[in-house]
This record gives sequence, structure tokens and C-alpha cells, in this order.
Amino acid sequence: MDGSNTVILDAGSFAVAAVRASVSSYAGGSRLHHRTTPLQIVTVNPPGTGNEDFDEIYHDCFHCAPPKVPPLDHDDPVRNTAVIRDTLEFWAATEMAAELDAGDLIVLDGTLQVRHASHGEVVEKLLNLCNLRGGVLIAAVTKRTSLTWGGDGHPIVPAAEGACT
Repeated sequence: MDGSNTVILDAGSFAVAAVRASVSSYAGGSRLHHRTTPLQIVTVNPPGTGNEDFDEIYHDCFHCAPPKVPPLDHDDPVRNTAVIRDTLEFWAATEMAAELDAGDLIVLDGTLQVRHASHGEVVEKLLNLCNLRGGVLIAAVTKRTSLTWGGDGHPIVPAAEGACT
């Protein structure tokens, strides 16, 4: 599971971005299928105006309006675009989880971090669905993290990498 986004135009008072997510499944060393969401061209409005494109994509993905939390309203178009990408990624992961069996694994590129309050319930429902499917496993893998272990603050990701070799 991975997503991508880029700001195509940043005009100061608004921006235009492209967003999508992809998911693949593998068995026995072969890819079973690959799906990519339609490329979404979205506007990223200035602070104080919310984001109609986010609201619409959220509704299309989860069949409900985003929860009544602060609107998608960062002053950084890249952050807003990342939240919209997260929406597509969480939707694609939820769709995949509904098709998997106990012991299957969903791997997210990135983290299970909630960047916007509207995704808290979405992630909770995804994790619950994985449990209801008899134990579909879910992991998030990242190249960069501030998480550390041990008294010297060893980064967890390189430490885990060393433990696997």
C-alpha cells in the first residue's frame, strides 16, 4: 500500500495538487493483483475556508461526511495534500482488508499516524476490520522515524533491520 501526491500549482492564495494511492497483493512470490485509485486533482484552499475536495473524497471513500472536527485547514498546501492522500490510502487499505484472510498481512508505506482528526475513526475501523477478519495483520514501515530504544537512543528502524539479518 502506498500513495503519492504532489502540488502542481501553488499560487499563494490556493494550490492545485494531484493525489492517488495504490495497493498490490502477492502470494508465492508473484503479484496477484494491483489496483490504483483514480488520480484526483484537488484544490488546496487558504486557511479559514476548509476544503470541499477533501470533504467530497472522504465521503466517496467512507460513505459519510468527515466527522465534525476542525476542517482540513492547514496553512501548508503540502500538509493538506498529504492528508487527502492519507484518506485514499486508508480507504484502499480498508478495501483490501475486507478481502484478506486470517494471517494475511497489509503493509503500509509510512506510518499509522493520524495527521488529521478526521482519520482517527477511520484508522480505528480499519484495525477493527482486520481483527474481525480473523486476524488480518497490519504493519506500517517507514525509512525515517524519531522512535528510539535503549539508553543511547538507538533508532528503532535500523535496529530492527539489523535484527532481521
